[in-house]
Amino acid sequence: MRFAVLGPLAVSRADAAVPIGGPLVRSLLAVLLLNANRTVPTAQLLAALWGDRPPATAAASLNNHVMRLRRLLADPDGTGPLHRAPDGCRIAVGPGQLDLDDFTAHCAEGRGLLTADRCAEAADRFAAALALWRGEPLGDALDSGAESAALDRLREARLQAVEQLAEARLRLGRYDQVIADLRPEVHAHPWVEPLHGRLMRALHGAGRQADALAVYRELRRELARELGIEPSPALRGLHQEILSASAAPVGRPAPVTAPPPAVAPTPRHPVPAHPVPRQLPPVTRWFAGRTAELKALAEAMDPAEDDGAGVRIATVTGTAGIGKTTLALHWAHHAADRFPDGQLYLNLRGFDPTGQPVAPEQAVRAFLDALGAAPERIPATLAAQTALYRTLLAERRVLVVLDNARDAEQVRPLLPGSAGCPVLVTSRSRLAGLVAVEGARPLPLDLLSGPEAVDLLARRLGPETVAREPAAIDGLVAACARLPLALGVAAARLALNPALPVGELLARADRLAALNAGDAATDVRAVFSWSYEQLSAPAARLFRLLSVHPGPDASLVAAARLAGLPVGRARSALDELTEAHLLAETAPGRFLSHDLLRAYAAELAADEETAAELRAATARMLDHCLHTAHAAERLLSPARDPITLAPPGPGGEPEPLADVAAALAWCDAEYRVLLAAGPAAAAAGFDVHAWQLPWACLTYLLRRGRRHDVRAGQLAALAAAERLGDRRGQALAHRHLGQVCRALGEQEAARAHLLAALDLEQALDSRSGQANVLHSLAIWYEQAGDPGTALGHARRALDLHRAAGHRAGQARLLNAVGWYHSLLGDHRQALADCQEALTLLRASGDRYSEACTLNSLGHAHAQSGDPAAALTAYRSALTLHRELGSRPQEAQTLTDLGDLHHATGDHAAATTHWRAALSLLTALSHPDAEQVRARLARP
Repeated sequence: MRFAVLGPLAVSRADAAVPIGGPLVRSLLAVLLLNANRTVPTAQLLAALWGDRPPATAAASLNNHVMRLRRLLADPDGTGPLHRAPDGCRIAVGPGQLDLDDFTAHCAEGRGLLTADRCAEAADRFAAALALWRGEPLGDALDSGAESAALDRLREARLQAVEQLAEARLRLGRYDQVIADLRPEVHAHPWVEPLHGRLMRALHGAGRQADALAVYRELRRELARELGIEPSPALRGLHQEILSASAAPVGRPAPVTAPPPAVAPTPRHPVPAHPVPRQLPPVTRWFAGRTAELKALAEAMDPAEDDGAGVRIATVTGTAGIGKTTLALHWAHHAADRFPDGQLYLNLRGFDPTGQPVAPEQAVRAFLDALGAAPERIPATLAAQTALYRTLLAERRVLVVLDNARDAEQVRPLLPGSAGCPVLVTSRSRLAGLVAVEGARPLPLDLLSGPEAVDLLARRLGPETVAREPAAIDGLVAACARLPLALGVAAARLALNPALPVGELLARADRLAALNAGDAATDVRAVFSWSYEQLSAPAARLFRLLSVHPGPDASLVAAARLAGLPVGRARSALDELTEAHLLAETAPGRFLSHDLLRAYAAELAADEETAAELRAATARMLDHCLHTAHAAERLLSPARDPITLAPPGPGGEPEPLADVAAALAWCDAEYRVLLAAGPAAAAAGFDVHAWQLPWACLTYLLRRGRRHDVRAGQLAALAAAERLGDRRGQALAHRHLGQVCRALGEQEAARAHLLAALDLEQALDSRSGQANVLHSLAIWYEQAGDPGTALGHARRALDLHRAAGHRAGQARLLNAVGWYHSLLGDHRQALADCQEALTLLRASGDRYSEACTLNSLGHAHAQSGDPAAALTAYRSALTLHRELGSRPQEAQTLTDLGDLHHATGDHAAATTHWRAALSLLTALSHPDAEQVRARLARP
């Protein structure tokens, strides 16, 4: 069977087309093929088929479409490539079955040949790769929003193949062929400088110097008009070479480097050198003026201005609402092509009304995630994390945008160490320290000029409105203090009421003159009030109450819970607030407010809501977060011993979560809200929520590799539990801190926390609690190289679970006891313990622990001289780990299988399993990859 995605979706079997009818079935197959050989979560499939608002019957409908697609793709014997998993679907695609795989392979071969200067062969490979493209990828199977990131990566990979084919042919002197190929590409991508550079070289090589210079002039005009920037120094240098050169070709660049892959890697494909983050938020289309500022910013960020001594930094500073972020993002989007390795963006929330700016540790870890650092390899200290961040950016060209910084100290850990990664910072502070010490170029932003403000209103309202009431427009500009945010709010008010004359809006504002103390901050409050005063009562109340949400944004359901409204009524209120420009819907169902508007809402809340009403809203919001997070935790880790929650108060009900995929999707969407909710709970005096929220987020954070967030949350949980005098909460926080500190390499801190937890559990006379701590201590001793002491702790834990009648705990500890027996050489006892554990686990349905126990059995069988039994156990473990998506454990089992085959003399099978393990570990950036690589290097 053959699949094609580089154009309209096509499927064939033995050269005969296989019809895939129905748009939803085609969309389903398209998403699966973009993620071939990987399980696609149910939530992702639902989003691809129905967007962000699937119908109530979507889950059942998806099952029907999967069954239909499975029948369409099945072979005559009933087997086929489509497989169901507990949390999604997977399509198995072998070598030569998917045109995208062939494209990727051809490009990889071409890059290697081009690096070796075997240009004719390289050109053949790139030409073969591009011949696979038949048009817009999957344009007939996916709408514009579904899988947009994956489709963008495909288009980017194609463009890079075009550039590399042109490079190969340039080196061969095939100038006319390059010119014919690149003319339409330059027209389609008018700001991609590498295309223009290669076209200039081809024209010059063909003896058409004037045409080559004309290409440069046209590009320069476009960049100046649209972006306010000059061509890059490399292109300017090429232009100068052509001006002064003879008829000989010029400008042969350094050998080509490998681009990022078209799609996320699977174990079958080469692992990319690094991901390419594209984090810039969307920018408003209503941009006016700032011509001088854009030019100054382009000059500040131009590498030609560098003396090579350090990173370029520009600081855009000014008062709230003056348009710092808009200016920075406008320039960054237009200059993005200059940074082929990506753009990093983070809102540092330096002046957020909640008073909770992003800590440098959180900011660095967010960027490490974006740059593809494996969670288990992120070091514990801020200094080490910053060093890793700078290492990952070395030799890359990445733009770093740091929005809303509080001070220089918040920014410094985020500064790259290489000149190829400039930094653009916005702040209300002058950031004098960055200017003085790091040599940042300051760009203070002033109010719009009168003509610029009028131009902004003309773009929003239409030039006819401005021309009809020029005096009123001037009055509106004055009332808004020429502040862009205020002008945007006022323009939105008028756009929503096109029949309302501008003069009447100003007249309505006369009664608010007392709010105007003659400066921009108070003027803008008056402008905000123009929109606020027109809100319905439910929308106005929701606007006020949103000021107590911890942010950074709020979901539709969270807003409904906060206000104690049904979701439908909350949606109407949010739509009204969005239309009034008091909120922005940054993604479907997620709402964000400018911090100046949040401060205004907080003022209104303090004036118009009672303390009891605000506390009740906070309680509803925290109940919603806690109980939904707890429901997600129970889905993610059903075998974990639960805690007891108080029932949610009226209006604080959790969101329904159907399955593991839904739990993960909710946690992903609410991740930053959940991190902020704990401190918000503590600040508001809700200490029970403050310790229980980190407990409820534990499994999710560990599965996402966010160990540092676990540690921060558990430290806060411990403090809250201590304030309450809650020894159960203290014991759990100490145990979790011990586990995460051990994972972070802080062994002494880990042991101290575990011993503190054990003391508390003994004081509580909790047998199962003591057993859980002893199990963690056993792992601590195992990692310290003392399996004998580990076995002693595991036996004590097993006895305590038996005394407490805790069957799930007994099963896990039986496996642990068996494992330690095996490490100590008593394989017969290990087999007995692990077999008993396996029986209990299969009865309880704890499939993850079952897979781990099968691994232990495989090890014990192998060590006791029964390779056939070991092979059976390992294969069963491998099947379970793959079904559960446990990729590090899958890699470990593959490694064990390789070791087993090597020990029995089947070196070919050993190599196959080790290579598969290495592919997984490399994709995960796992430190064990080196051990597997060493196995493969054996003679």
